[in-house]
Amino acid sequence: DLFAFHGLCMDYEYDLIFNNPSGENLIDIVKEYRALGKIRHIGFSTHAQPEQSRRFIQTGQFEYANIHYHPLGSYTASGGGKFGGNKEIVRLMNDYDMGVSIISPYDKGGCLFAPSTKLLSLTLPDMDPIQYGSLWLFYHKQMDEKNAPIHTMVCGAARQSDLDEPAVAAYLFD
Repeated sequence: DLFAFHGLCMDYEYDLIFNNPSGENLIDIVKEYRALGKIRHIGFSTHAQPEQSRRFIQTGQFEYANIHYHPLGSYTASGGGKFGGNKEIVRLMNDYDMGVSIISPYDKGGCLFAPSTKLLSLTLPDMDPIQYGSLWLFYHKQMDEKNAPIHTMVCGAARQSDLDEPAVAAYLFD
């Protein structure tokens, strides 16, 4: 159902997908599979700087992307961004009617699963840092001046109890 080019971060990956020197662009092959009904939606994941992510989005060839976006630092593997991370990319994806999936919401951007004493002092007793991070993403559309929504967040779990705090946050969400 979903097909994603994984880890698109470099210019040569863009070229393989859209400007392959050998003549067969990977996007064309994936579109053939979609035409055959084997794939319904084409997307990508990235750890790239916002400028590189923008390049892929602006092709108009993708329906969703898996990106890093967090309340604390908005981590991208290589740093930066106009707003300190991928806020502009979330907005651009909304402009292109793409699904926005957030990866590693508790790992990157503050290590919410193992918070510092300072972070705990800022969120407790009202909520756990993971609850805060979850609610920040859940309420993104209402808080963002451009109303850009987050559609999905991927919660990694090493054990079943790792899902307790995200579940509490979902309960708290109106």
